[in-house]
Amino acid sequence: MSNLSSIGLILGTAIALFAVVNYAIKMVNERMDEVVTGVVKGIPVSAEHRSRMLHNQWLPQNASLAAFVLAAAIAYVRLAQEISSAAIRSTAYLFAGLSGWVAFMFLILGGSQFLYCLSVLREARRDRSA
Repeated sequence: MSNLSSIGLILGTAIALFAVVNYAIKMVNERMDEVVTGVVKGIPVSAEHRSRMLHNQWLPQNASLAAFVLAAAIAYVRLAQEISSAAIRSTAYLFAGLSGWVAFMFLILGGSQFLYCLSVLREARRDRSA
């Protein structure tokens, strides 16, 4: 693979990855806000519905986002293995490392957010039954 096409592929993938992740983060965070506040498009929803939103929408979205970024990290590693220039290969490995770190952080922070949402829902159920 030529140096120019390698650089183009690395940068093109980075730009596409940034755009997709930026959109997905917004979507995941909006869903989490709905679960925490209990308000969806201005309409209050029950704790049971919020729990279903957490498990059936937010959790798969967050896991898919982490998996997507991890797949990009693997793709960068595979790309680096095909590059002959040491400097460009290092750049591909750098992007692989950054993508892997982002995927790891999505999992760690996502786990923290999930536990927070469970706590908020537990409190909402307790308030409802009191």
